[in-house]
Amino acid sequence: MVEPRHTTGFSREIATRLLDLASRHPEEKNQISEIIALLTEHGLPQHGVAQSLEGVPTSRLSADYSAIQKNGKWFLMERRPGKQPFLVPESVVVAAMKVMGSHPEAKPFPDILAEVQRKVGKKLPDYALRTVIRWGRSASIVRKTGTEYVRVTGFEQKAIPQWHRLQRDSQAEPS
Repeated sequence: MVEPRHTTGFSREIATRLLDLASRHPEEKNQISEIIALLTEHGLPQHGVAQSLEGVPTSRLSADYSAIQKNGKWFLMERRPGKQPFLVPESVVVAAMKVMGSHPEAKPFPDILAEVQRKVGKKLPDYALRTVIRWGRSASIVRKTGTEYVRVTGFEQKAIPQWHRLQRDSQAEPS
């Protein structure tokens, strides 16, 4: 058993290392938050690490999302610095939101992908759903818990309007 006088220094060291890890790997912010919650649950003081973690972005490579029209059809477009843009048809975006909306519990990526593929009636490349999920996370309508994804409270009222807002905002932007 750890002596109480060592617990404070030990927990401060954990807090410092977790913040450092989050700043170097912001894509792991959600998992780091879960570790902090677990440590707090077991009685280790967090020394303000949870509040400090709020300032860490959730992705190292920030992405820009827009909706574009090609030949009369809408696509979700994700642009990341130094990468080719990803285009996802609106039918996949809407199908993914409907699938996510039909499950209040967290689901692993392969299960969501299989269900979206059944809904659109064809096999999809992984990037299509991953792009929609990243956009959903950036729009605060999807949350990652461990290795699974779950809709946020109010998803049904937020998801489709977020997509329509992205379409409107994209039309208003000068080309």
